[in-house]
Amino acid sequence: LYVSDSGDWQAENGCIWMIRPDGATELLTDEVRAHSNGIAIHPIDGSLYCVESLRPAIMRVPLGPDGRASGPAEVALPLTPEIIADGIAFAVDGALLIACYTPDVIYRLSVDGKLTVLAHDPHRVTLAAPTNVAFVGSDLTTLVVSSLGRWHLTRMDLDEPGAPLNYPKVS
Repeated sequence: LYVSDSGDWQAENGCIWMIRPDGATELLTDEVRAHSNGIAIHPIDGSLYCVESLRPAIMRVPLGPDGRASGPAEVALPLTPEIIADGIAFAVDGALLIACYTPDVIYRLSVDGKLTVLAHDPHRVTLAAPTNVAFVGSDLTTLVVSSLGRWHLTRMDLDEPGAPLNYPKVS
């Protein structure tokens, strides 16, 4: 289990922890420190992706077969200062969905690097400071989005399924 620790606000002391099946906890990386936030495992290359809300960027941490970081964290997608990303989830094809606390947008980063708007709500009714995103349902084609600004969940039916949860076997 990987857990992001945002650290103290604007202190750049965030990190990512790894909790092993036996409960042993260890630091995965402290290179993702600018308010580390949503995390997801890439369904194809197995890397861990993490939002750095205050950098702002989506970071990539390569993982080895033992589940530990196998190289330095790198910027996978730089974001502009107006964007505060929060939660992420992968589609089965490797596209990345990015929920943004501000503006009220969910972006889709295709596998070829094209960033498009999947959903936008300038009136903040359905998406109001969207934070986390998760694919649910038997076919994983329903996206559920939490909205911190109005304290509700929004459901979206998509044509593409999400990546199933990752349950690696690590030693």
